[in-house]
Amino acid sequence: MQKKGRISVRGIVQGVGFRPFVYARACEFGISGSVKNLGSEVEIYARGERFADFLAAVSRGPPMSRIDSVNVTKTDAGIPDGFVILTSGTGSFSGMIPPDIAICDDCIADIFTPGGRYESYWATSCVNCGPRYSIIREIPYDRERTSMDEFPPCPACAGEYGDPHSRRHHAQTIACRTCGPGLRLMDRLGNDIPCVDPIREAAA
Repeated sequence: MQKKGRISVRGIVQGVGFRPFVYARACEFGISGSVKNLGSEVEIYARGERFADFLAAVSRGPPMSRIDSVNVTKTDAGIPDGFVILTSGTGSFSGMIPPDIAICDDCIADIFTPGGRYESYWATSCVNCGPRYSIIREIPYDRERTSMDEFPPCPACAGEYGDPHSRRHHAQTIACRTCGPGLRLMDRLGNDIPCVDPIREAAA
């Protein structure tokens, strides 16, 4: 039974939380290795006793992905203990970029949680929702290749981004009121209209 290999996954694998999904499955099945974006594919090096279970899970992918092909080959590469998400590289660009994803129920709950970091923040998102197609400049899908690169994450957002136990782990659109984009209400001449809540005022 194979216990080590290089796995190449192609399809809609950008902007759907594929890398944190792979990371979580590696932790679940005790797999060592790495995952890396390569243009329109994701490259995984994996080693472990439950390699077959890991491969089956990766082949299904996260909910918003679409898997076109999974190719598994043997590898002689040394795979150290632990699992890491590597910096994206370059590769083929034949895959599709997913559309913007409607806000999920969990993020809606965050917006309506009194005193929470995301209370009433309109641009709340996570790895399962938020803009994709409308903000991306090129693939691989990473923050620095989207319009979100103009909004460096604050320490709290950076902490969630790097936390494998957070649903915002490697969520490229993570932002809050402290560090993310804001809204302004303007009249038809482009003059600012002072108000506390631009969305509520516009609706009125």
